[in-house]
Amino acid sequence: MKIKKLTHRGTLYAPPQTKRMRSGLSVLKPGESVGEHSTGKHEEILIILKGTALLLANGNKKKLRAGYVAYNPPHTIHNVTNCGAGILRYVYIVA
Repeated sequence: MKIKKLTHRGTLYAPPQTKRMRSGLSVLKPGESVGEHSTGKHEEILIILKGTALLLANGNKKKLRAGYVAYNPPHTIHNVTNCGAGILRYVYIVA
C-alpha cells in the first residue's frame, strides 16, 4: 500500500482561513471536569476520542463515550466530567 505525504494542497491541510474558530484536545483523569462555563455567542462541538464523559448542559445530563459527538449551541452553560475509570480524551471545536 502506498502512503502519500500530506501537503497543504488538500482541504484538510490548507492554511487556516478563519479567525473565529479554535480547537483543542482535553485530557481528564477520572473524576476531573473542565468546570462549568459557556462559550458565549459561539457554538461548540465535542468529539469523544477515548473514555466516558458526562456532559451537563443547561441542566440536562448526557453520557458520552468514544465515537460520540455532542453539540453545544451558543449561550449554553455546560461542563464535561470524566465519569469513567480511565483517561477521557476529547476534541473541542468552537466556532
